Amino acid sequence: AVSSIGQRSVEASDISEGGVALPKRRSLPAARWVQNRATELLRIDPTRQLRDLAIEPLLVVEYNPGDYYVPHHDYFGKAGDTCPPDAGNGACIYITPRGSNRHATILLFLEEPDEGGHVAFPYAAPTAASSKLDGVSFLQDPSSGVKCDYPFHSQQQGLAVKPTKGDAILFYSQKPDGSLDDASLHGACPVLKGKKMVANIWAWNRNAVYR
Repeated sequence: AVSSIGQRSVEASDISEGGVALPKRRSLPAARWVQNRATELLRIDPTRQLRDLAIEPLLVVEYNPGDYYVPHHDYFGKAGDTCPPDAGNGACIYITPRGSNRHATILLFLEEPDEGGHVAFPYAAPTAASSKLDGVSFLQDPSSGVKCDYPFHSQQQGLAVKPTKGDAILFYSQKPDGSLDDASLHGACPVLKGKKMVANIWAWNRNAVYR
């Protein structure tokens, strides 16, 4: 897959046949503007973005009817991984406290579908505050009318966010102590009607080492 200002691979087994948008060269300033806004939102020093690539190149994905992305984590490795004190350089590249990993994700909705395409967080539990947010539903609530039926699994638990054009979702993949947060599991429910386009913005706690 080719991103806005770089390259990034996507596992074909995890995503359905939704295509990846290929912005033309003239769109690169806009992509960099989005990155700069992300650094402001996350309070990342702009000089660190230039020096360490704290924000990855944008990846814009198009979802058409039937397209989805299975529930997954954005971080590398798995929650609970530890780094032995005697490990050599490079052995714990993604593991706290020495390693670097995806710290936060921003999903920016560029185009909204007519139906479906919610972003689901299976491990998110209802709270009084979240229940009052526009576009937020809970899959275990039959009155929500939101369905997230993958070809292999019907997701009936967790929080679902409606993909509204111009809106964005921010969530963290690491806890305050730097450990990986298993509760950040999320997926893109199948689009039922229309088309969805979303820009993926990944921020790292240190320099990006995904390439």
